[in-house]
Amino acid sequence: MKANSLILVALLLIISCRSNKLSISSTPRQSFTYPIHTETTASFEEVWAKLVDIIAINGYKVDRLDKQNGIFVAKIYRGAPYSIADDNGRNTDENAFVVVPKIKFQSLKGRKVKSTRLIHPDSVNYEVNVRIRANGLNGTMINVNIPRIQIGGGYYSYRQVSPSFPKDTIILKIPMLLDPIYWSTTKSTGVLEKYIIDAIKDGDLNKIGELRE
Repeated sequence: MKANSLILVALLLIISCRSNKLSISSTPRQSFTYPIHTETTASFEEVWAKLVDIIAINGYKVDRLDKQNGIFVAKIYRGAPYSIADDNGRNTDENAFVVVPKIKFQSLKGRKVKSTRLIHPDSVNYEVNVRIRANGLNGTMINVNIPRIQIGGGYYSYRQVSPSFPKDTIILKIPMLLDPIYWSTTKSTGVLEKYIIDAIKDGDLNKIGELRE
């Protein structure tokens, strides 16, 4: 009985020495690399016609298309190209639409970090708005933004090696239950906004084919 008690105490001590924690090593600090609004000398009618062409040619699904108020609201798009911020909170991929904070899952033994895994979001969904308005006799103002970014869940990758076949490895996605607050500092990079504005101004109707649902 005494021996069993000692074994139980030893197991509890071992367990107590091991723990896990989530840490945010960086918060995205980089703001838009391109202005989300611009002015063109084209008339409202010309700009609106280009916007409608972009929507039609690329087959974007519309939540709201209101010419009277110059508003286009796209339905939620899934699978935004994203990057994970570096240790200084900067974007690491010039093609990414969204930059998420760097979150690490750490296994600890006492105060010592035994392993660190980088957390990826399960899904990155986003909404796109375009606002067009006449600017007196000077042309037209175009405003593009991503008012909402939805991050779903998270996971880290685990490399499993077969003891019998060391060269045969499997990459597993280990799901994580994350409080949404961990993703709350996610930001747009401004890349998508630039695509849309340039497509409207330059008339390149295939410029934003990256949008997808």
